[in-house]
Amino acid sequence: MSEQLEKKIEEWLEKQGYPLETRVARAFRNAGFNVVQSDYYRDPISQAWSHGQQGMT
Repeated sequence: MSEQLEKKIEEWLEKQGYPLETRVARAFRNAGFNVVQSDYYRDPISQAWSHGQQGMT
């Protein structure tokens, strides 16, 4: 993999996904919100339990 491509991937990862989720959660916590990340929740249609980013409470 070229260094240029590797750098672009690294920059993209810093702005997307988990790092972004973590920064947003921290901002909400600092503003006084209770934030739950990657919690289990029950799907309202199938009633199956799932794991995901359902929950800011």
